[in-house]
Amino acid sequence: MSQNSKIQVLAEISRRVNSIRSFREVLMESLRLSVEALKAERGAVILRGEEGEAEYKVGFGEEEAPSLNVINRVLSTASPILTHDVRADGELSESKSLLVRGIRSILAVPLFVRENLAGLIYLESGTKNLFVAEDLEFLRAFANIIGVALENAEYFEDLERENRRLRDQLGEGDIKIIGRSPLIKRAVELADLYASSRAPLLLTGPSGSGKELLARYIHRRGNYVGRFVPQNCGAIPPELLESELFGYKKGAFTGATADKKGLIEEAKDGVLFLDEIGELPLPLQVKLLRFLQDGEIRRIGDNRVRKIRTRVIAATNRDLEKMVKEGKFREDLYYRISVLRIDLPSLADRKEDIPILTNYLIKKFSRSENKKVRGIEREALDRLIEYDWPGNVRQLENVILRAVISASGEYIKAEDIRFFMETGSGGRRLKTLEDLEKEYVRKVLKLVGGNKTKAAEILGITTRGLQYKLKRWGF
Repeated sequence: MSQNSKIQVLAEISRRVNSIRSFREVLMESLRLSVEALKAERGAVILRGEEGEAEYKVGFGEEEAPSLNVINRVLSTASPILTHDVRADGELSESKSLLVRGIRSILAVPLFVRENLAGLIYLESGTKNLFVAEDLEFLRAFANIIGVALENAEYFEDLERENRRLRDQLGEGDIKIIGRSPLIKRAVELADLYASSRAPLLLTGPSGSGKELLARYIHRRGNYVGRFVPQNCGAIPPELLESELFGYKKGAFTGATADKKGLIEEAKDGVLFLDEIGELPLPLQVKLLRFLQDGEIRRIGDNRVRKIRTRVIAATNRDLEKMVKEGKFREDLYYRISVLRIDLPSLADRKEDIPILTNYLIKKFSRSENKKVRGIEREALDRLIEYDWPGNVRQLENVILRAVISASGEYIKAEDIRFFMETGSGGRRLKTLEDLEKEYVRKVLKLVGGNKTKAAEILGITTRGLQYKLKRWGF
């Protein structure tokens, strides 16, 4: 490649990678361009982890791992390596990983971001004398461009996270815990107190009492850098839950066509919310306990141990202490996840909050549904207060949403909620939470023509989670 050609290629590379705002996309495009420009057979981008260890990012397939000898030399010396023939190289000629794969030529240069050693770009080939000194200079210049592009991508990702945080503070997606009863006020006080901690937290309370909402509130109040990642442990089959939580390595099992992060990694520096923790199978309880103790995980099929800082907030509507005595839940895990604990009351235990909750929900749904409902008549409100609400706040939300949509005037009347009541052996009752969920899932599936992937997106759950529900309901 002539000098002019190299300059043109570098200019094109700079234009391409600096237009990308995703950190990972910069890595992938950088690797592709470097392999293409220098006619290498394979390549990898390696970054340093938080503790200085080599962290493979993009490149090689499962059976073609980069040479650790080369990686460690570059990271320890911050100097490039150019090897014309591995077999004639004093230090690398005994490297089994290189000899077995027939590698002859190697080119590796350090990668700097903000003048700090961030990793390296690694290229190799089975052809000897493939790389020359001019290629080394070219790749060094290339690495300088990539370092700036990575810095820009990191900046844009940080900026987007900050924008999300500011939008939250300005009220977009605002989280409110509504209620004046002593029980709910105490729960919010504890949430405020525990928000800045990174210790595990257990939320207990009946289904629909607002455990996930409180967990999101804690995430917001705690000013976490990372995301809030929820997972219902009972929503997907146990055999799939391990890969969801811990991730897997390419080739670990049939269908594992690429490396995949687990939810624990997705929630790095944020909050992993594990709802229905009592449904977690015993073997997975062991793995979760190990993570909570050591802050380390290992993806399925991978030997590498990763250090992850993620706060776990667990929730349950079951009696975990009873499950411990019955041998269905590990005692050591129970004590680990309940370092901090908040008990949420049922709606039946805080009926004094029903009027304020109802008015809040009417305003909320009137805006979202573009209706002009201003309030609720006394007779209708009395019916809501008298009811026992087995589905708790979530069930109340569904009832008020339907009533707002169905209301013909400015105020919800008794007949507007009577429509949602059925006659049973125990007299008149509102539909159960599961009844409402089934109806809603049916409507969403009908809306998208039976497309489960689209339906799952609308419902805010995984496709596998939806399939599991449909199978359980016999749909």
